[in-house]
Amino acid sequence: MALGQLGLRVGHTLLYYFDYGDDHMFDVALVAIQPQAEPGDYPRLVESEGKTPPQYDGDDDDDDDEVWEDGET
Repeated sequence: MALGQLGLRVGHTLLYYFDYGDDHMFDVALVAIQPQAEPGDYPRLVESEGKTPPQYDGDDDDDDDEVWEDGET
C-alpha cells in the first residue's frame, strides 16, 4: 500500500514503531503533500528532537547475552 492511499492529511501524526525488540518508537507528522516529489534522496529527515538511540552497534545490544530454554545463547 502506498502512503497516498492511507487518506492522511497535513497535520496528521502517526507512531512509527521500529524494532519491536528494542521498542524504538517515533512520532511522525505529515508536514506537506506534493503530487510530485522534489528531486533528492529519500526518505528525508526534516526535524529531530532528542538523542538518537543506539542501534546494533554493540553499545546497547544485550540480545547476544540472552540464554534460551535449550541453554544456547
